[in-house]
Amino acid sequence: GKGAFNGCKGLTSVSFPASLTSIGDSAFSGCKGLTSVSFPESLTSIGESAFEKCKGLTSVSLSRCTSLTSIGDWAFYECTGLTSVSLSRCTSLTSIGSWAFSGCSSLTSVSFPASLTSIGKGAFNGCKGLTSVSFPANLTSIGERAFNGCDNLTSATFADATGWAVYRDYGYGIYGRDSYIQQSDLQNPATAALYLRNTYSEKFWKKN
Repeated sequence: GKGAFNGCKGLTSVSFPASLTSIGDSAFSGCKGLTSVSFPESLTSIGESAFEKCKGLTSVSLSRCTSLTSIGDWAFYECTGLTSVSLSRCTSLTSIGSWAFSGCSSLTSVSFPASLTSIGKGAFNGCKGLTSVSFPANLTSIGERAFNGCDNLTSATFADATGWAVYRDYGYGIYGRDSYIQQSDLQNPATAALYLRNTYSEKFWKKN
């Protein structure tokens, strides 16, 4: 439940039952001694700030989480020891919350499932170790600042590079649209990465 182990700094390991379906908001927030977590197949949701500032966390195993549908806002915020996240087998996952992995400065790799449709605002903000990302064809939105501060991101591959446009923060309708992004630009991994981390990093991305 919510805040169940919040601030348990001496906690170094946790074993979840096969029947677990959800982890509440801030459930393990601030558990700095926690080094690794393995989730069961039954898990459907990870709550807001669930593992926020678990700075000792180096490994998160989601490879069996075929039922996972959402990762909440700030879920792994400032988990500075986290090096890799594999979501490719989370075949029910559709959304990654705002600031979910923001400040994970040691994160070097992340893989997304084909089911993913949205990446929230600031989701990977400040992930300076991230060098490449590959987006599935079903992805339709990327929030503002999602990859801002990813200084070493040099390659971004879009499975579907058609119909993308960027919008101003205050409006996502036709009047809030800044510009369309050329398909040819997004088909170039280096250019796409530049747009994500710099040129259009402050904008909301949407595939029309």
